[in-house]
Amino acid sequence: MKTLLCSVALVALMMAAPAQAADLTELHSFDGIAWDGGKAATVSHLAPIAGLHFAPDGRAFVSVPRWISADVSATLNLLVDDGSGVARLTPFPELVAQSLTASPADSLRNVLGFHVDTTNGWLWALD
Repeated sequence: MKTLLCSVALVALMMAAPAQAADLTELHSFDGIAWDGGKAATVSHLAPIAGLHFAPDGRAFVSVPRWISADVSATLNLLVDDGSGVARLTPFPELVAQSLTASPADSLRNVLGFHVDTTNGWLWALD
């Protein structure tokens, strides 16, 4: 019940705020995605990017859950902008650590959420 009340209060606060046009700035735009050492853009439509977080050093991490297809090479990646118009995803920490055939205790399978801790630089993932 406490969670429900908090949610209702948040919605009420959002509705009470005056309607304003937000000033948005586009930082990056990509025409597709491709993985280093894995599948190319042929499966990018099967890989919705679900999370984006930045480390204190500026690195961008993205999660790509394997909800739609197991053909997605890696579920946790570094996003690299090489200027080509295609977002290059580099498996993090490495591709072999994200194998679907390895033991679930030893590999990332389907990262649903993650957080980069700015205090100590750790990346926490819910897999």
